[in-house]
Amino acid sequence: TLDATFAQKDLSVAGKLPLLTAVPNLDNPLTVDISKGQINIDKLYKGGIAGKVNVTGAAMEPLIGGEVYLENGRVSIPKAETTPTEDSVQIAKNKTTNISSKAKALTKAQPTTSKASTSNSSFVTTLNNFKVNLKDFDFEQAPLYQFKLDGNLTLNGTVDQPDNIIPQGTVMLTRADVDLFSSRFNLARNRENTIVFTPEAGVFNPALDIVLRTEVEDLNEQELNNFRTVESNSNEID
Repeated sequence: TLDATFAQKDLSVAGKLPLLTAVPNLDNPLTVDISKGQINIDKLYKGGIAGKVNVTGAAMEPLIGGEVYLENGRVSIPKAETTPTEDSVQIAKNKTTNISSKAKALTKAQPTTSKASTSNSSFVTTLNNFKVNLKDFDFEQAPLYQFKLDGNLTLNGTVDQPDNIIPQGTVMLTRADVDLFSSRFNLARNRENTIVFTPEAGVFNPALDIVLRTEVEDLNEQELNNFRTVESNSNEID
């Protein structure tokens, strides 16, 4: 039994978890009890949380199950990396060529290193019907946009890459404010606006059924040209 503090939040941990190999039908598996309160995970999430998380399998290959509730929280949006220019690509190629030539020379003079030193970590975390419940969940990047979400998701799959996460569930968009140039878009509230996640589409390609409304002002010729030539924002996902 452990009492701990993580990201400014008190947690209670109890149970058993094998270190290397999973034990079938293990009694009293490891459980993380998250009492209702606030948590602050730097550069990821800040807000309300509660739930109970089950950890089975083994420490080197844990299976994460259970359920968490995220309420009145805010998630941070990481910025996408800038697309490399032709010049930077050419410089990278030149550096790669030079490094490759030096590596060949060193290989002739030194013994080869073990493959284990370059292999990926053997630590694999897998979600096992892990349920995430959202209530008044803020997803924003000021001053560009602000969304508020309610809904439930069930997640499976390994978490080493986002593409490997298998989602299932529906999230309701209850608020949307988007500032685009001189126009402001707001959510149409006379209908259900939904974001549906399916295992086949993955986490990056949900089905959107959303209507936004706006009032369009007259644009002069210069503003219209700027509108046509604007590039996509750096935080967009292709």
